[in-house]
Amino acid sequence: MEKCPVFFLAFDNRRNSENVYADNLMEKILTKDNMNQAYKQVVRNKGKHGIDGMTVDELLPYL
Repeated sequence: MEKCPVFFLAFDNRRNSENVYADNLMEKILTKDNMNQAYKQVVRNKGKHGIDGMTVDELLPYL
């Protein structure tokens, strides 16, 4: 019976570290450098407008 609390403690620690990573994920994705890199990649790929109908040229002022 003593092994169960140890298992749950290990599981809780792993889960908490995953939550910390997930909490910071959007901040990392939305950094100015990352957004500009993604924009340049779309331009290189001659990307079309997405579901919002916005073209690459219309997006640039928001970055």
